[in-house]
Amino acid sequence: MRSLLRPAALYLAIGFVLYAALYYAAELLVERTGHSNPFFKIEAAQKPSFDWVILGASHAMPLDFADFNAWLEGETRLAILNLASPGTGPLYNRFVLEEFLRSHGTRNVLYVADSFAFYSRAWNEERFADSKLLARTPFVPAVARRLSHYAWREGVEPRALLDYASGFSKINNRERFRPDLWEGEAQFERVHRPSAAAVKKRVAYLYPDPVTEAALARYLGELARIATLARQAGARMVVIKMPVPQQFAAALPNEAAFDAALARVLSAHGVCYADFSTTVNEPRFYFDTDHLNRAGLTELVHRGLKALLVFGACAAAMAPGPAAAQPIENELVLITPVGKSLSDPALAEFRKLAKQRWNVDVKTSALSAGTPVAYGQIVEWSGRPQADLFWGGESALYDRLAAQGLLAPLELPTAVTDVVPQTLGKPKPVSLKDPKGFWVGTVLESTGIAYHPRLLARLGVPPPKDWDDLLDPRLKGHIAQAPPTRSSSSHAAYEVILQRDGEEKGWEWAKRLAANTGIFAPRSRDVPSMVARGEFAVGFSVPSYFAFEDRLAGFDIKYVAPKTAWITSGPAAILKGAKHPNAARAFIEFLLSERGQRIAVERGLFPIVPKFRIEGPPGSTAEMAVEFNGGVRSYYDIEVISLYDDELAQKRYEEVNARFRREIESVAEQLKKKY
Repeated sequence: MRSLLRPAALYLAIGFVLYAALYYAAELLVERTGHSNPFFKIEAAQKPSFDWVILGASHAMPLDFADFNAWLEGETRLAILNLASPGTGPLYNRFVLEEFLRSHGTRNVLYVADSFAFYSRAWNEERFADSKLLARTPFVPAVARRLSHYAWREGVEPRALLDYASGFSKINNRERFRPDLWEGEAQFERVHRPSAAAVKKRVAYLYPDPVTEAALARYLGELARIATLARQAGARMVVIKMPVPQQFAAALPNEAAFDAALARVLSAHGVCYADFSTTVNEPRFYFDTDHLNRAGLTELVHRGLKALLVFGACAAAMAPGPAAAQPIENELVLITPVGKSLSDPALAEFRKLAKQRWNVDVKTSALSAGTPVAYGQIVEWSGRPQADLFWGGESALYDRLAAQGLLAPLELPTAVTDVVPQTLGKPKPVSLKDPKGFWVGTVLESTGIAYHPRLLARLGVPPPKDWDDLLDPRLKGHIAQAPPTRSSSSHAAYEVILQRDGEEKGWEWAKRLAANTGIFAPRSRDVPSMVARGEFAVGFSVPSYFAFEDRLAGFDIKYVAPKTAWITSGPAAILKGAKHPNAARAFIEFLLSERGQRIAVERGLFPIVPKFRIEGPPGSTAEMAVEFNGGVRSYYDIEVISLYDDELAQKRYEEVNARFRREIESVAEQLKKKY
């Protein structure tokens, strides 16, 4: 037996020496060929402290491709260390930051957030055991100790620790002699040709597991721990979203819910958040489905990233254009038919933004007026307006103002306006922005029918579903409406009927509706309020969010959008001669940002930016809005039937109003006797 033990021991000793030699050689190769591994970068870092440390997954990595990090340091005159790594979520990035802070310091931590990294263990716990990462990670006893803690406490697979300690992946690395370059770096200069199939494949890879709120909450918690870690080290944390092409963004599952949840968590922890996701959308700025090439990164730097790094300008998330390139004025005046339930919180949030972004205290005010009245006032001002911005109503009037030279070109960055599609619906698509650049839509809203369920039940009338239901003789005297001469939403609803039925039948329909009308209210906002209070059973041509406002106030009011209901894009335009054009321009950019769209969604309107949807936790205002609107979360999810011909409506706007005054409004009592 002893004769066997001695050669066995010798054999094991030789094997151990050979393995140790291979291990040592592998470690030397890591030192020679290492490049993008975050732990190698930490070990190789010569500076004791940095201005910025960058964390995140592959979207952050191009900032360190080739010579770009050196160029960025030259542009900003800051010391920047990029510790991002492909396919890594917040748990892995916390591990990286802990190791960095063990021996270095930083003034700021920049975390590039990608939604996919917050929904799966594959990018978090399981990522620690990835052989491609372990093959380039130098052995450090402190890292091994911390990894053992993560395996014991954080759910990391023990095989990650075993592999790291044994060096198995390093010794068996087939690419040990090649520089550690992520495959994307070789494509950094190329321009990608968009492909729906490639996008579908990429998204399927990034989201291997079903998207769940539990996973999101778990990894958002890890992001909060990173923020705490940075704060304890005396560093400020900033979270950003990098730009992605619109085609790619539209394919991401539950992205709007992620954005909202991310914003809430960061706000709760006092973390600066800048959303650059819509800043550089053109395909020419990407080398593959979703990663910026050199030209794209350079564009991003000039459109706001440089300002964020140098000045800590978090609100650079709104793509800077003329309004961001120069200080905004300290005042903004709107003229608008938009209800105070939307305009007041929008202006309040804009004031906060202006203070954060430019350190400007903006005084805001809104002149409330129905769209036709506002239009008339703007015409009367004749280029010397007492307001800066016209917001809300019917786009036909905006076209008329532009034709009269009373609107100024928006001059917004294409990245801002490109998030809004040109049209929506068929057979006569709704214009969502002016191809000539004088106005752009900000929200989507239907104009339909509000009703009081209990009053209808007393009358023996079933809840209305379409316009023709309002001609029921049992509703005589029980309908409220605003005349089209004072309400653009009412004017548009009448145009829908006229274009649906033709002139003769359409005006006959309007007369029969007048016979059932109990009151012509001075404003469209008054109509749902009258219905909510039980003064009338039905309201004709009611903007949906007006009715929703009364529903939130606790009134028994319901709403239905007929299948041909008019849909408005909530246009916004800067008035020619405005005293505060930069503030007006910045306000429009704000409305189209995630921050501005969220305000609209929480008040029962639909987002005009396709990447956002009406979503919220159970019992939230957003979910009440979904129920109120028949289960619809986005107009981009359903078939939109649009009969409204904007050009025709514009040509005969005054003609329709004049005929309504003559044949309906002035003879309403006679019509009640006739029908």
